[in-house]
Amino acid sequence: MATDDRIPDYDPDTELSDFLNDGWDYRFQKAQYDNLLAETALAKEQKREIGQRIWIRWLAVLLSTAVIGAMFCAFYHILHQIFGFRYTFMQTGAMIALVVAPVVSISGITIALLFGVFRGYKDADAAAASAAVAASVTAAKGS
Repeated sequence: MATDDRIPDYDPDTELSDFLNDGWDYRFQKAQYDNLLAETALAKEQKREIGQRIWIRWLAVLLSTAVIGAMFCAFYHILHQIFGFRYTFMQTGAMIALVVAPVVSISGITIALLFGVFRGYKDADAAAASAAVAASVTAAKGS
């Protein structure tokens, strides 16, 4: 029996199993490496999201503190203008509105900040706040 030199010797029990094992090891290691890269990227994004949340909360606190300060200055100025002069030529309703508006604004912002600090903001808070504002407006209108 003559052997053909063009066809290499082939043992399916050893060579094929070695080839398949090497291929599966490589694929498994590549899958593990890709999984580690994905986990690392996810951890970085989660840390970045936490940093953004902290930054936005600080920004909200600073802006609300600035609004509270401005409303307090407006309240002080209005009180000085109304009660500092002997005669005031304004309607009584306008005087009351000028005094009550800064007080309500300061109180509302302070309550919102206290809710955020001690309880944490939730998605349902925005809907509850808008419903409360709508209810107070309808109660103020008297209908």
